[in-house]
Amino acid sequence: MLCFAAPRLALPESYKELKFRRAKNGKCRFDTTRWDVLAYRPEAIAGVRVAVTPELASASEARASFVVAHEEFHDQKSIRRLPAGLHEPAATLAGFLIEPRPETGTADPAFLFRQKAVLINVYGDQATQLYGRYDRGELTESEALQQKQSLFDALQTDCANLAATPAFNPCPAALNNAGLAFDATYTRLYPLIHELLPATGWDREETLRVLMFDLPETPEIQRNPRQALQGLIARTRSATR
Repeated sequence: MLCFAAPRLALPESYKELKFRRAKNGKCRFDTTRWDVLAYRPEAIAGVRVAVTPELASASEARASFVVAHEEFHDQKSIRRLPAGLHEPAATLAGFLIEPRPETGTADPAFLFRQKAVLINVYGDQATQLYGRYDRGELTESEALQQKQSLFDALQTDCANLAATPAFNPCPAALNNAGLAFDATYTRLYPLIHELLPATGWDREETLRVLMFDLPETPEIQRNPRQALQGLIARTRSATR
């Protein structure tokens, strides 16, 4: 089990900025009076030769298929060079596209994840604004913690109301800053990356090609990923017409 921690009144940019420790005797060794903690049992890790984990073995077929496809995409050398906040949403979309098309009348998991991403991003922005007010001295610690609890209570209600799918959990694994920052790594740029699908005319194979080959070679993708993505989407849309 892996343990991640975030400050109680700060939201890290991604899981790369979370404090990390391996669990000892199945317990996370972070002081929960000082840190928000996420205990995480990975189902698979790209690039690491490990046996099938108990978590993956017990997962539903839809979840296991998505995880394997997601990690296989991660293993492409060009994708691993991208920052986490970019290669995670790219691998997430690719994981959905590699799988067979959903049955007629079934919601597309790629679109359902977009709904989750929008929600997580909204609450991430709200949390950042709240902690900014605390940093500027506009709120006491007690006031900030009370408003933080209200924010996560609202997130719990809203994410639980999203459409369910076996491929992923609509809610963060922990309803705190560690869980929100972890999920934000996958969601922050996902709505933008998802626009590659309509840009290719909803051609799944072409979208995968763009993700695997064009995305890593896009100018400025490392320094300004959002602007670079917008340019890639525009060029892809023009080439499709």
